[in-house]
Formats: sequence, C-alpha cells, structure tokens
Amino acid sequence: MNIFNQAPEFIEWDNRKDREVNRVTAESTYNRLSVQIPEWLVKGGTVLDLGSCLGAAGHMALTNGASHYTGVEIQDTYVNQSNEILAKYWSADKFIIVQQNLEDFLDNAIANNIQYDHVIASGVLYAFLNIISILEKISKVSRLTVIIDTMYVPNKSDKGIITIRPDMPMNYSEGSKTFTGLAASLNMKALDMLMKSNSFHRTEDRIIPPITKDSHDGYADLVRHGMGHLAPVRYMVRYYRAADATKKLIDKIIANDTKEIVDFYKVVDLHKTGQEMAWKFDASVAARFQQEAEQHIPDYHRVINMCLEIATNEIDTTANIIDVGSALGYTIDKFIAAGFSNTFGVDNSESMVSQSLHADRVILGNTLPASMYKMILINWTLHFVVDKIAYLTDVYNKLEQGGIVIISDKTAQSKHVKDMYYKFKEDNGVSLSYIKEKEAALVGIMHTMPADWYLTQLKEIGFQRVEILNARYGFVTFVCRK
Repeated sequence: MNIFNQAPEFIEWDNRKDREVNRVTAESTYNRLSVQIPEWLVKGGTVLDLGSCLGAAGHMALTNGASHYTGVEIQDTYVNQSNEILAKYWSADKFIIVQQNLEDFLDNAIANNIQYDHVIASGVLYAFLNIISILEKISKVSRLTVIIDTMYVPNKSDKGIITIRPDMPMNYSEGSKTFTGLAASLNMKALDMLMKSNSFHRTEDRIIPPITKDSHDGYADLVRHGMGHLAPVRYMVRYYRAADATKKLIDKIIANDTKEIVDFYKVVDLHKTGQEMAWKFDASVAARFQQEAEQHIPDYHRVINMCLEIATNEIDTTANIIDVGSALGYTIDKFIAAGFSNTFGVDNSESMVSQSLHADRVILGNTLPASMYKMILINWTLHFVVDKIAYLTDVYNKLEQGGIVIISDKTAQSKHVKDMYYKFKEDNGVSLSYIKEKEAALVGIMHTMPADWYLTQLKEIGFQRVEILNARYGFVTFVCRK
C-alpha cells in the first residue's frame, strides 16, 4: 500500500511535482523512500533528515516505526507546510522541523554531543563547496547509518574526484523556479573514500528503487552526461558505521602511536596479499543485517514463511519455540504476530541481541538454553558451528517427543552452483567486489558440509524422519521430526 495515496498533501503541496526530470509523484516518492529508509532499518530508531522539504521522509520513517523524526529545512514555505502536514498524521512528540542552515545545525549538534541513529542527506550535498567538511560533520552526528542521495557524476578514472559546477540547480520552495549557483558534486568512488575516512563503509551497491512508471525515473532512466557517458541523473547509497573508528595516518603520526608502527616490508606483504579482517557479527553488521540477509540468502522470506506454516498446522500457539541465531528478531516477530506467545531466541552476538525487535525474549549465548522445546528453528546459523554433531545432539535432547527442528544451512557448493549463487547476489544489487570481500572474510568462520552429510548425521542422532523442505543454490532447509 502506497502511504502517500492516503496522505496526498505530501505530493499535492510539493511544487517539484511540476518539474520535468525526477518529478515528485506518489509513486516516485514511495518507491524512493521505501528502499531509502525501510522498516528493518529505522524501526525503533531516530531519523535526521537534512533538507527535509515537506517532510515526506518523516511520514515514511514514522510509518515504518521510527521513534522520532527530525527535519532540517531552511526555506520558510517548506517548514510551514511540513509542520502542517505532519501534524495531521502524527503527534507533536514524534517529530520536529528545525528551520536552520544545515551546517549551523550540524555544528550545534556536534557541540552538544547530539546524535541520531540514521541521517539522510538527500539532494543537499551539492549545495556546498566544502563537501569534505560537511561529510565529516554528518558522520559525527550519525550513530548507525548515513543515507546519501545526490547527483550522478561519472567515474572518469580510478581516482575519486570532486567536480565543481557553476550552475547547479537547487529547488526553490515556490513555483517552478530554482536556485542556481556554484556547487560541488562527487562520484561514488570519491564518496566511498571520504566516508571511509569518517569510519563509515558501504556494503551494498547503489540503492535502486522500484522503477517509477508515472514519470521520469532519476535513478534508472539513462541520460547523456559529459564525454557521452550514459547514466542516471541521481544515485543513492547507504553507509554503516564501522565497529572501530578508522585511524587516519596523520592522527597516528601526531599521536606518535608506536603500536601502529610495523616493518616496511610487512606493509608491502599485506598490500600484496590483500589480507582482510575476519567477519564479525558486530554493531556494523547488526545495523545492516536484515538487508544482508535478504540480499545474500536465497528464498529468505519463503523459508521463514514455510516455518510459520508448519508451526500453524502442527504446533499449539502456547508451545515452547526457540529461534537459534535469532539476529534482529525478524522471525520471532513474525511468530509472535501469528499468535505463538512462547517464542524466544538465542544469539551469541551482543550487538544483534541489543538491536533485536524482541531483545527481552533473546538470550545471549553460544548454546541452546536449558529447556524443552516443541519447535527449534536453526536457520542459516549451523554453518558457523564447528562441532555440528555435538550441537545437534544437544538440540535433539532438548526437543520434546513429537517436536520439530527446522535447519536451513549453506551447504558445500560446486563451482557451477557457486557461480549461480554469485549471479543471484549480483542480481540482488550486491557488487562482485563485496561478494569476494565477504567470502574472504568468512574463511575459517563458516564451516559448510555437503547436503547428504546432514541427511546421514541427523538420522544417526535419532530423528525419526528427515526431509528436504527447500533448496536453492546450495542453501538447503531440512525438517526433522522426533
């Protein structure tokens, strides 16, 4: 359901609906914001929107469960209109619109140590020449993510570039006129470099909304840029705060940080081998986990729905159910919503537990909590366990007679299946470079076994019946009954 059909003022009062390129419509607004600030990202968090215009992002964020929305806008008309529209749909304690220059607002927030979970900078970066300084300030006020939507600039070389334009247009709040003037824009390579220097990194390709059919689509329709380059008008990317602050070389030198000093030839060797840090389920992974799951796991939603279908058909709603590796609590939330009141979780990542939709129902730990369960879900978790037989034996012993265990795991893939899996991820918007980077980081962390190993070992442990419920690209779901 498009929420802007039910709240038409966000579109009807927006003078950008009359422009020819990247026109504001209910469809284009919903398509853009649905991927920019989805529910899995903003639910329970605070959102700061720099250059908020009529506050449509606020309506989407609050609809998706954000705890509070702050819009910052300099133009009187937009400020007044957004206050009036948002007040029609939301109570005063859910939002605030600040009329202030963006840089002054950021300086004040930094001085007062104020942070927001998610910061949106949509269509504002090119209003500044000091773009490096602005990005540093935006990064300082963001606790988890920074979402940037800006003008496309072709990558003309392997180096990141910033382009100065003498006639960049910026929307004026009344009529069809625009402000034009000297401004800066930058390509994704340059933006990646600058955000990394501020401890934010990008783990997904550019975010592409569903195709808008009722107007020109600024994120998909191709136009001719300089030197004949065909590309969209705009691009949208999302950055996640790294668990550890990035240490800049100059900071290490100034601090005389001798712990960071290594032999020159060791640096050369590291550069040659491309050594990467091992994968960790830390705060940065937790912040983006839901999208990671949806982009990297084949049939993610389908498998969870199958689990719920089996529970609905065979398990009493008061039965004891546990989700092993419950992550952000998406599965727990679906089961509770379906009426299964005794659904709990266990996860060994403190960051995952703290950000879970149902943190009060999740136990932090590496083993299955002592209890008896009617259903145990182990979806996309067992491949991180080294001694699978010991773990599954414990699962069997804690399962009630007649109980059900559902296991979804990444099994050992042949080269042909692996190539198909890579294609699946690329089709989901994951860059090949990130696919390779993640694969390297998971070496020694993920321990896969062939599918027939599960069938054999699960029966030997004692399960009366083991069936394959779903399989795609080497990801296999097994249903085990005791």
